[in-house]
Amino acid sequence: MMSVAYIIHCEQDLGFVEKTLIPPLPSNGFDRWVSSQHLGPSTPSLPIAEIMARCNTIVAVLSRAAVDSPTFRSEIGLGLASDRPVLVVRIDDVGGSDLDRLPKGLLSLPVIDFTRPLAVARHELAALLPPVEFVRDSEPVKKSSAGDRQAVVNMRSLSHEQRAFAVS
Repeated sequence: MMSVAYIIHCEQDLGFVEKTLIPPLPSNGFDRWVSSQHLGPSTPSLPIAEIMARCNTIVAVLSRAAVDSPTFRSEIGLGLASDRPVLVVRIDDVGGSDLDRLPKGLLSLPVIDFTRPLAVARHELAALLPPVEFVRDSEPVKKSSAGDRQAVVNMRSLSHEQRAFAVS
């Protein structure tokens, strides 16, 4: 059984997430992902913290735009409070007073630096993702009422343009 990654990112970083971050995840055992950016404000029937708890890992995409996003900062706090492993993917040089605006625990997490050559960053990502065989089995995010869209996106079948959600 493949695992699910919760991706914390801001709207401006969606292109990076879909074109650069997501493609290597299936070969590392993560064939599905979910993000609040895909859910929208009225979609989740579960609180974000519960959706995170049902995922096998959390990946936070750190950029200058993300630092300015209250949703990003809030979700980082939820991720840090969860029992899920959290990784940081840095796509911009962020430092100084910008770092002061983020939850303090973020600075102690493993950071994969995507400002370096792509092959190096992807190798680091593969090395730091939790091994699937050792990840706690988590229940899939289930549809709780008629009309709710499931939050887990199957990366093999969806493209950026489709914006569809897999339904169990």
